[in-house]
Amino acid sequence: MLRKLCVSLLCFIVLILNGCMKDKGGALEEFDPNKKVTIKVMYWSQEAFDSEYGNLFFKYPNLKIEVVSNQKLLTNLTQDPQEMLLEYIEEYQPDILLLSPIEYERMALEGQLYPLEPVIKQDQFDLEGIHPGILNLLRGGGEHELFGLSPDFSSAALYYNANLFESLGIDPPTDAMSWEEVLQLANRVANADPNEKIYGLTVDQSYSFQSYFSLLSEMGSTENLSIFSPDYTTMELDSPSWFHLIEQVVEASRSGALYMPTESETSPPGSGDGLTTQSLEESLKQNKFMLGESAMIAGSSNFKTELSMGKELYGIEPINWNLVTVPVDPNHRNQSGDLSLGSIFSINAKSPNVSAAWELLKYINGEEYAKLKSETVISGRLLSRVDYNADVDGRSMKPFYKLDPKPPGTSSIGEIPIAFFETFPGMFNEEIAAAIDHRLDLQEAIRRIQTKGQELLDQAYLEAELAGQEG
Repeated sequence: MLRKLCVSLLCFIVLILNGCMKDKGGALEEFDPNKKVTIKVMYWSQEAFDSEYGNLFFKYPNLKIEVVSNQKLLTNLTQDPQEMLLEYIEEYQPDILLLSPIEYERMALEGQLYPLEPVIKQDQFDLEGIHPGILNLLRGGGEHELFGLSPDFSSAALYYNANLFESLGIDPPTDAMSWEEVLQLANRVANADPNEKIYGLTVDQSYSFQSYFSLLSEMGSTENLSIFSPDYTTMELDSPSWFHLIEQVVEASRSGALYMPTESETSPPGSGDGLTTQSLEESLKQNKFMLGESAMIAGSSNFKTELSMGKELYGIEPINWNLVTVPVDPNHRNQSGDLSLGSIFSINAKSPNVSAAWELLKYINGEEYAKLKSETVISGRLLSRVDYNADVDGRSMKPFYKLDPKPPGTSSIGEIPIAFFETFPGMFNEEIAAAIDHRLDLQEAIRRIQTKGQELLDQAYLEAELAGQEG
């Protein structure tokens, strides 16, 4: 009798577990296109969604999309972002979530997202055309299964002026060069013709390296260096590795191998401070690479669009440009840390409309949508289905995604109070500029950055602690 009871109990548990598996990503009821259904989608606005994915409505006229705007999550800078997101989901109960990589990873590990691997297998949804590195990032570097998909990504590359290198008799850059090798090449260019002022390298004003701080942060990140201790409480800029990197940038700036745009050149067009499209024109017309005055530029995937705009909209004389991969860590030349996921679409684990939500995800991340965007896309976004990234004037876009993405890190830099980053970069740039101009010895400049930086970091943590106690 006891044995029969145990067997019955075991069968009951198995049935319960099977039911849970179905609820969490097992066999999914087939989507019925003839059935009227409304799903809620987290997105910027209804107009933006309709503009981007409106073709879906022609395919499924009975599927109604109700966008619940996430604008307040982007504009409220006082409340904790994670707390705001959870409150938003609780209030609006969206079926589909639009997440940043950090939000996605956290929610995936906390079981708040619907697992996609079983339904991908069930529907035989083709993942083959999606960049393997993107799928690896979405799987947390192999730490978990897929809980979302991203139709696009951004990246960076090293653009170069092919005609300029040819006229100087210098071989152009190649894929997978280190930052040190790029700066050495830049120095050769700058010193090739004493009668003409040509910079070897400049940086894209619209990308992340808009100052010495941001450029050196990028270079350090490439070589897995951090200015902080592992617990983010101590500055660690006074190391031999950091000295070597900073010295390269200082020497390149002194020799003219590196041109760092001025503050007026780096004001991002359309940044919400009253700038107009005239600002974009002015910015492009000051760009040393655009003007043929710099042989190379480190830039984002958006810069290829700006190159076309400069010629078509503002009459800037076109240059014969090409591109290679962004500089890499010399110890890992097949990897890049510049490939970033775009918007990640996931299904809310509590959604009552999983079949319809999955149908939308399949469309957004499928070949039909990729083909459509390949014919119309004009931004710097790159399609995750990389075969649909069209050449630009005969130039392949493969350097943007030729390298494998670096494995996901465990950085919690977001825990550092934002007040630190409001003051530290400016101080950093001032000290480096003083070293470049010989107003400070380089070692002294780094010592001052280390000392002042630690004071600013301590102060930022103290102010954050006091604010938390008051709250």
